[in-house]
Amino acid sequence: MQKQLLTLLTLCLFVGLWSCQTNTNITITGQFHGVVDKNIVLEELSPSGTKIIDSTRSSSEGIFSFTITNVNENPTFYNVSYNGSFVPLLLTASENVHIDAVGNIYNNYVVEGSEGSLKMRELSRLTLTQSQSLDSISRLYETASDPEQAADFGRAYGSKYIMLKRSVIGFVIKNASSLASIVPLYQPVFGSKFIFDEPSDIVYFRVVADSLAKHYPTSPYVTSLQNDLRRVNDAFALDSLVSNSGNTPQEVLPDLSIKDAAGIIRSLSKTRGKVVLLDFTSYSTPEFKQLNKELLSSYNKFSGRGFEIYQVCVDQDKATWIQSTIDARLPWITVNDFMGRDSRALLTFNIREIPTRILIDRQGSIIGRNLYNRDLDEAIDKAL
Repeated sequence: MQKQLLTLLTLCLFVGLWSCQTNTNITITGQFHGVVDKNIVLEELSPSGTKIIDSTRSSSEGIFSFTITNVNENPTFYNVSYNGSFVPLLLTASENVHIDAVGNIYNNYVVEGSEGSLKMRELSRLTLTQSQSLDSISRLYETASDPEQAADFGRAYGSKYIMLKRSVIGFVIKNASSLASIVPLYQPVFGSKFIFDEPSDIVYFRVVADSLAKHYPTSPYVTSLQNDLRRVNDAFALDSLVSNSGNTPQEVLPDLSIKDAAGIIRSLSKTRGKVVLLDFTSYSTPEFKQLNKELLSSYNKFSGRGFEIYQVCVDQDKATWIQSTIDARLPWITVNDFMGRDSRALLTFNIREIPTRILIDRQGSIIGRNLYNRDLDEAIDKAL
């Protein structure tokens, strides 16, 4: 043992200490069972596209290997491809990866030696079966001749899609510090339909971008994601919030159109004809739970008579806010544009303090500010 250690130290001194400490290579070995003497291709996926970096022939037992040299410090996406199918990998310098697959390699593979690639495998297992099921239901829907049967297929598709999306959202939130979380953001379910295809899904892009920027600030994948976000930020802000329409002599209020936790645009103008409490708040304030408890009491008393609450949150922790809102199951409208204290909703209504409440009558005029408890109930009852 001492002789082996001495030999290693001597080697380090001979070739240089740095080269012994740092391995910038990646080794990929694998076996595609039944794939005899076929061309296996190694592709690197960059934000600008896919390029072939190596190829080899499998042996009589389907065995192959690749070595990637001079790998940079950031994890990189690769595909090992054969016959139109591939194994997706997320690899880091010094990893020794082994792949074993049979049949359609994307459907039936295992991978060892790479944490990032294991997350990619988890994602493929999560999405594969449900995506295939969605594709089948979609085809049945398109070919159904009976309207009732088509409606059943439509409902089945919607239910299955919601299940898939919830599962993938869970994966993204759990793995937000891994580059693997980028993949489902751009992943199609089938054809041209993507998992994250709603305008409100920009929330998840931001969650991932914020997290990855802390862990991999120099990664080209993170830079590309941040550039995508910059391109849509202005459009998202305009889409999320209608600008101030200005006060008329009739004191018509400006409209707000902001998305809720489910990604649905909720417009303040849609509540016209009701008595509305416009509530500017934040989950981070210490009194939030108590104030919401009081609001629930008022809502239960008066909602049946035409009372509504339009609650604007200014929390910027997107994942936490979405999950908290879903868990709370609030019966009123709750929205967030995730712009924090720079929210255009605050600017539009000149809100300087959180929390702030504005009570609006059926005609859209302001009839009270910062009313609480009994005072709020009395004002609502009088307006109704």
